[in-house]
Amino acid sequence: MISHKIIKKTSSTVSFTVELNAAFIEPLKKAALDKLKANLKVAGFREGNIPDNIAQREIGDTRLQTEVMEALINKSYVDVANELKLDVIAQPRIEIKKFVPYSQMEYQCELAIMPEIKLDYKKIRVKEDQAKITEADIEGTIESLRHQMASKSVVARGAQKGDELKIDFEGKREGKPIEGAAAQNQQIVIGKDQFIPGFEANLIGLKAKDEKEFELSFPKDYAKSDLAGKKVVFKVKVHEVKEVKLPQVNDEFAKKVGNFKNLADLGEDIKLKLTENQQNHLDKEYQNKVINEVTSKVKITLPKPLVDEQLKRLRAEVESNLKNSGLDIKKYLEINNKTEKQLDDELMQEAEKRVKIALVIRFVVKTEKLKVENKEIEDELSRLKIQYSDPETQKKISDPNFRLELANHLISNKAITKLVSCAKGGKK
Repeated sequence: MISHKIIKKTSSTVSFTVELNAAFIEPLKKAALDKLKANLKVAGFREGNIPDNIAQREIGDTRLQTEVMEALINKSYVDVANELKLDVIAQPRIEIKKFVPYSQMEYQCELAIMPEIKLDYKKIRVKEDQAKITEADIEGTIESLRHQMASKSVVARGAQKGDELKIDFEGKREGKPIEGAAAQNQQIVIGKDQFIPGFEANLIGLKAKDEKEFELSFPKDYAKSDLAGKKVVFKVKVHEVKEVKLPQVNDEFAKKVGNFKNLADLGEDIKLKLTENQQNHLDKEYQNKVINEVTSKVKITLPKPLVDEQLKRLRAEVESNLKNSGLDIKKYLEINNKTEKQLDDELMQEAEKRVKIALVIRFVVKTEKLKVENKEIEDELSRLKIQYSDPETQKKISDPNFRLELANHLISNKAITKLVSCAKGGKK
């Protein structure tokens, strides 16, 4: 038997206690025991024919009780949620109050449920931008192709604008090395403005094996606030100076680039590809604009368990990214001139935004009765298996949990496509 009592119910969460008796527990205990003893080996017994009392002794009370409690919770909270007709949207928070092996169990459960959403997304409109490629864009691409096809030769003279240099450099502020302001065998083309203003100009006239020390001020709007407007001393050593000779832009150049008939054909091809790339970028931006516009129009009481879980994930993401960059939270806050509270506030805003978007997408899926067919999932799995051939990714793709994640991803894409269609005025 299973009984429950609601403790608290809001528009986005429900908390209740659940009590289970021996009649409910016994069948699930038997199922758990059968599962655990399926591959159990005990001397004197054939595999699969071990008596329950012997199997229970070999498995151990702790392991069996853990398995049974997990099964009891998974079964009973779902039964209660179905009885109460709750639209559950996250894994439950469970607090076990009592467990008397295998006769009685009591626990408290908190569920995040779908809050009420009032939103007429079909009336929301968002202006759409179209790709616009200029002659300057085409000329810029041709110039990049010229540099790719340029001939390079080592010269003994001093460096000039347009030359390619191989250098070592290190930046120091108040005598201390600056993190990220040093490199070995760095390739740099004078005049491309790859570095802060003034850096490349100081390389003009230098020859191979020359060394030079000079002071520069970082721009006042530099991304790293601790360097913005600050004076830094750079020490540079030149290993090599190469003269770069660019090919002339003519029909012969077009033929060498991609077997085009003439320069005009090359220009048309560049325009076509640039338009396609720019439009793809604009489409992604438009999708984000639509999602932001839709979510800004809706008022939702966000389920706290969902926000807390998303906040936990975001914090883990930040810490992992910082670790990969050789930093920690303390150093990151120091570099960006932030407090721990400011970071927490930013992460909370992002967590709430992500949860809100997820709920709106779920609302659209339910409203439009969107579904993903098995064939769609199979087709996407096949595509991914062809695209990613490494064993680790192949193993992940074959995992049943990945199939579920993929189904959720595909149905979310359908909901977003619907929102985008509506925002364009119903155009498909």
